[in-house]
Amino acid sequence: MLNWLNQLFNSAAPDADLTAQILCALDDYDALLKGYLSHTQAQLWKAQYADLYAQCHELKKKQSYWSKADPAVARFLSAYRHIDTARHTHNHQWVASELKRQAHLFQGIEGKYKLDLQQQHAVVTDEDNNLVIAGQGAEKQ
Repeated sequence: MLNWLNQLFNSAAPDADLTAQILCALDDYDALLKGYLSHTQAQLWKAQYADLYAQCHELKKKQSYWSKADPAVARFLSAYRHIDTARHTHNHQWVASELKRQAHLFQGIEGKYKLDLQQQHAVVTDEDNNLVIAGQGAEKQ
């Protein structure tokens, strides 16, 4: 009986190569979250790991306890499924932090020509397509 349980568990556990791929994917994901995560970066990460996701998802369907036994698998599946929501939340927090950190840069030249909040957001946002227009105008002080 014990041999049968060991075989069942060992056949359900991810092999070393699959585990290494999952850990690599999570390392790449964590690296993306060190700065502003653009839409393109998120989509490229998903495309790069689409086959790995499909493989893990299939194994999870066959062995429901498998992803619970390995937190890295569960984290990878969740990160893959929810990257767009995580990107939005992360970027919102990152932009707020960056605006505080870089506030001295937005104080203008000689106390004049300050950027308004919308322009400041555009400057720290590293999205795929971004245009900042900060010409002389009535809103400038």
